[in-house]
Amino acid sequence: MKNIFLITFIFFTCTSTDYFCFETSKTFCAESESLYKSDITPVLRRRLETIQQRIHYLGEDIIAFWKNHGPDKEHGGFYGGLDRSGKHIPSADKSLIQQVRHLCAFSLWYRFREKTPEIKSIADNLYAFIIPHFYDCENKDFFFRVTEDGVLRDSRKMLYAESFAIYCLSEYAMTFNNMEAADYSLKIVSKTVHGNIVKLTIAFAGSMVVESLQSQIILLEGLA
Repeated sequence: MKNIFLITFIFFTCTSTDYFCFETSKTFCAESESLYKSDITPVLRRRLETIQQRIHYLGEDIIAFWKNHGPDKEHGGFYGGLDRSGKHIPSADKSLIQQVRHLCAFSLWYRFREKTPEIKSIADNLYAFIIPHFYDCENKDFFFRVTEDGVLRDSRKMLYAESFAIYCLSEYAMTFNNMEAADYSLKIVSKTVHGNIVKLTIAFAGSMVVESLQSQIILLEGLA
């Protein structure tokens, strides 16, 4: 049985790791090639190569799982809940964080691992669900939660969730050259960063300071 939460975490980590490696390799790896070769022993190099290979195949296994079990073909987006075997849990709500992180993961996967019409279609369908059901046209920001079929369930505006929206929409926009998605991301940035939306309550367990720091980090990633 696969633990859905673990799978989500590893999948996002794998795609994010690929993104980091591709971006940093252009500068860091070139500048430190000699140091890299001299400091890593043959034994350590083999271990790192083994880990890299395992992560590569784990990512393929995880993306296959989500391609088969994630998309809600009736209502759009991804299912709000799955059991340990990947079976859809009926009537589970869909949160902004959940949907945009799936969007980001499939965008990164397309960019760095699998440029296929299938992956693009999954990302496009996620985007087509997110904007009509989560975006507040009047206030130019995003609601927090909707029902399985996209009816507004929780109208709160949360900095933590909207930070993910900024970051994930920008990744989708960059991957598929979607200027509309970039515009939505910039609208949230304009309101969140320049409109003093930091006063919003971050309704998550844990330290308010930690959550605020996480939100700032995600905002910086989106602006990068």
